[in-house]
Amino acid sequence: MGPAQPLGWKKWNELYFLENWSFLVNVRNAVESVFAGSNVQRWYDLHAEGGGQTRGKNPEYNRRMWDNYVSTK
Repeated sequence: MGPAQPLGWKKWNELYFLENWSFLVNVRNAVESVFAGSNVQRWYDLHAEGGGQTRGKNPEYNRRMWDNYVSTK
């Protein structure tokens, strides 16, 4: 498990959260740009594999990632 993975965080790490969020936004923007106007369906994994995990700061991470995503979509 790498340091950017919230399951291993003992305390909240805003720097890693923002880095992960920025990566998601940049990838989403690139994909949407490439497939704009097409009928290709796109899905983005917002740490779905971490759903239900309560270790570390995972619950807070998932809530914030989802809140950010739906408020900027």
